[in-house]
Amino acid sequence: MQRRAEPSEAGSTGAAESRAKGSSQLGLFVIWHNSRREEKRILGDLDKLFEVHTVHEVHWSPELVEQNYQRFYSDLDVRGVYHVFNKGAGPFLAITLVDRSPSHEDRMTSRGSRSVNGRFLDAKLRYREWLGGLGVHCGETAWETKRDLRMLLGIEANSGSEASKRWNGEVQTLRRDVTGARGWDSAADVFSALNVGVDYIVIGDAALSGDGSSRATSPMGGAHPTQLLTDQYHALHTVLNARPLLGSPPPAGGSFAVSIAGRTVVVGLRIVGDGFVDPRLAKECLAARALGEDGVYRASAKDAFATFCYRAVVHTPCLCAEDKAQIAAMAQSLGLAGWSQAELADPLRAKERLDELLRARGFSYTRPRDPTVFVNFEALGSRWPLANRAFGAARRWCYSILRGAAGFAKASYLRTRDRFLRRAPALRRLKSALVGRKP
Repeated sequence: MQRRAEPSEAGSTGAAESRAKGSSQLGLFVIWHNSRREEKRILGDLDKLFEVHTVHEVHWSPELVEQNYQRFYSDLDVRGVYHVFNKGAGPFLAITLVDRSPSHEDRMTSRGSRSVNGRFLDAKLRYREWLGGLGVHCGETAWETKRDLRMLLGIEANSGSEASKRWNGEVQTLRRDVTGARGWDSAADVFSALNVGVDYIVIGDAALSGDGSSRATSPMGGAHPTQLLTDQYHALHTVLNARPLLGSPPPAGGSFAVSIAGRTVVVGLRIVGDGFVDPRLAKECLAARALGEDGVYRASAKDAFATFCYRAVVHTPCLCAEDKAQIAAMAQSLGLAGWSQAELADPLRAKERLDELLRARGFSYTRPRDPTVFVNFEALGSRWPLANRAFGAARRWCYSILRGAAGFAKASYLRTRDRFLRRAPALRRLKSALVGRKP
């Protein structure tokens, strides 16, 4: 099961002294535009240390430079304009290479102590020292390199990449934006990028066969908005290039729009602990996720059943015929009695079964922090279900108006501010002096 690389708990710079040699490792170095004054020196050093295979001069669309930076550095909550200030907006070099003698070490990095290729890290730090800034990037782990290659160059990291010919000195011109910058060609492309960019899982999904296995179809664009659960919220919505429906990304997850094959698809982005489901269930779903044959990370059969039942009972006005049939089929595949379509015809009986399911696994009902999520108070046995439903509808209506207005105002302000900061360096220096930070 592929998981995002986490900082090592071994956490000591002294551990760097013990070096473990491994097999060849693919790498990607990026020399951003503002640092190209040292490109010959850096390329010469890389060619001595490693096997350089390709060098691309990458040109981004001028209107998408800030977005491209923000999405490429998706695990860092930094606005794209600040990357432009430090790294430049012009063409940059992307160098793919192979390290035939990687040195895997526990090192202290900008993301904490973790296991990295020390040779890559040392090279990057040396080049930054030459430049006096942050003008060179490289993936310090195999996971980061795989992600960077997919997002920056649109290629998959595999053994075929290592078998390519050694660099002949030619710099190839490549005109492309970060993958998905203008939308996605297909849902398969969406999940291909997510699989190397962020930990996620599809929950509450009906696109499962009766035996709990994944169908060959993508979950995007079904009868209900696809719900993606993650513990890396910022990375998820930036890699997706998802547009929040209410102007700016809500703090506790919410509904987003994604462009796929020229059409707009609404997805729900959920965070562990946001109350969409019990946080313990959310953590178990992520921990036990598995990659299906269709290239989508899904929950285990029992977790898929739990999240589907929860969504169908709690987050919809009533159980539709399709949901009843799906629940009955999934229960039969798991050998669970009492979930027949006949029993599910009684809403109270369906609620009792869900009570038993949650109680048996130590989970409970939770109130979503996202006010736009529908809650079926009647199904939950609320004392005043009609009053609560009316209050919930009014709350969603007010939240949508207020949040939408505030979100669009904030987005407009940030765009205007960034435009002034880029055109007037003096204002940027003044802002840095006033707030006491470097952009």
